Amino acid sequence: MTTLPARAQAKLAALIDAEDEVATLVGVTQRKISELFNSLRLNPHGGRAADQEHEVARLQGKQAELQQRNAQRAALNTRLRTWSQQLGPDCELVDAKAPKPKLKDNEDHFAAINRVRDDIAKLVSERLAVKTCGLPVDEMKAQAEKWVHERALKGRPRIRAGHDTGFEVSVTVETFVEKPTIQDHLAWLDPDAMIARLHEEIDTMPIPKLALTPSARQKRLTDIAAKLLDLERIEEALIEAAEDRDQFVPRRPNADPQAILGVTIAKKAKAATAA
Repeated sequence: MTTLPARAQAKLAALIDAEDEVATLVGVTQRKISELFNSLRLNPHGGRAADQEHEVARLQGKQAELQQRNAQRAALNTRLRTWSQQLGPDCELVDAKAPKPKLKDNEDHFAAINRVRDDIAKLVSERLAVKTCGLPVDEMKAQAEKWVHERALKGRPRIRAGHDTGFEVSVTVETFVEKPTIQDHLAWLDPDAMIARLHEEIDTMPIPKLALTPSARQKRLTDIAAKLLDLERIEEALIEAAEDRDQFVPRRPNADPQAILGVTIAKKAKAATAA
């Protein structure tokens, strides 16, 4: 388990305390409901029966809300603990710089959080589009050429010739090595023709809405991940500010633990090896 920095440990402890407080309120509310039910059972037609029934309904609504809040906080705390436990031994958690978001004119914390979450949703949609994007035509053709050359090497025959043994061509391979396929033999026989035909097939394929090379795709995903984490840190700062005003805002179940705990994952420096 990776050790949390002191500030993150305090944050996790506060989140666990908040979970325990809500669990206590659930128990208190249940006892009140039970007491009222008992009173109504003993005196169903008493003068305060109507008021007691109204109070039971109110407390049951409150109890459902508290139970939902407790379940959300319990799931969050479990995920945070599991996340820190699953980090590799070469990872180190360090405190991240806490953002100081400002509210816009005529904006409260709920509105600010929703605004940031809208921006997060847009980035998540963009990330999905990038993850599922296609390849540019030139990249597909380059990969086709690479594929043909690799197949040609696998399809290359073994030739044996000698004064006494005669001439022999074999396509057998050594044990545990994958046998050449028909594609391998065709690629060896005429790689240029196979490349040309594959290029023709690629030219008939529909053009993807978004096409990126592997390197460009990885860079876009890295940039999106950094922007997402920045937004989630702002979201968490706004949630904390709302809680300071006794306003509860449920955290998103898939929020980055780094943002919630205010940490950054760093790689531990490897000890220098002796020369």
